Amino acid sequence: MAVQAALSKDYHADRGIMFRRLALVVGALVVVPVLLAIMGEPIDGIVIAAFVVLIVMCVAIFVWFFTRVRLTVTPEGVTFHSIGMSVSSPWSNVERIDTKLMYGEGNVEGLVLREPGLQASAFLRVGSFLDFGAQMSMKAYEQFIPISSILTNEWRQTEFADELRRYAPHLIGQL
Repeated sequence: MAVQAALSKDYHADRGIMFRRLALVVGALVVVPVLLAIMGEPIDGIVIAAFVVLIVMCVAIFVWFFTRVRLTVTPEGVTFHSIGMSVSSPWSNVERIDTKLMYGEGNVEGLVLREPGLQASAFLRVGSFLDFGAQMSMKAYEQFIPISSILTNEWRQTEFADELRRYAPHLIGQL
């Protein structure tokens, strides 16, 4: 077990990706009181304080979320971890590297799996029935492990790509 832990390597979400997404959310939240002021609505200290609290909460949630999103590589396989779900696969189940249109992400490069590897919490599965977009997202992850949305589009020049070359030599032609 200790040997396995020593051979396990985690690759966390790129900070640049996190900061761009965080800036988008904070920017959207800042626009609301600015638009209210432009429309002539009175903006007092309570409204400003409420938006500051909301922004701080969003920043905290974003940072917490991005510290949980990661790819884990072992000699046996690869796992994508996110809040309430993971997608795991042995190397023998990884068919190819391809681009997939992911809900809320756009085109994402990642590993296409022959057999599904999604494990989702009951809470996430129940919640996905209430939201069509979440259903589409869950379906997309069943046989796909995202890479470029976590490690940037330049992921082929990272240590993660070196690990793919090492553990999944059948993918070398696609790297």
